[in-house]
Amino acid sequence: YFIVEAVAVGWGPFKNVISEDRKHYEAPKLRKTLLTGIIVSYVVFCVLQVVLSVGTADNGFDRWELWTNCSSLDKAVRVDCTLPQLVEAAGWTMKGFKVASFG
Repeated sequence: YFIVEAVAVGWGPFKNVISEDRKHYEAPKLRKTLLTGIIVSYVVFCVLQVVLSVGTADNGFDRWELWTNCSSLDKAVRVDCTLPQLVEAAGWTMKGFKVASFG
């Protein structure tokens, strides 16, 4: 959608793809602004995903560890003890990044 709309209104690098007489110019400023918002939101999302994927527990990220006996919980739950379990949730800064990346 993004590329087709960008070509249709002559946005950014697609300015000269089609001739002036064939461009769709109904509310061009609004349509170009919306396209800019889409690309900016996507870039921010990608940057936040990289930031959220390279951290450690020391930086406030989730801490995952193998439990020696993860089936010793008071509540009967089905847990695969061979997989790491969440020991400590992320700090508030990282929780804010997570919400911002999907919000």
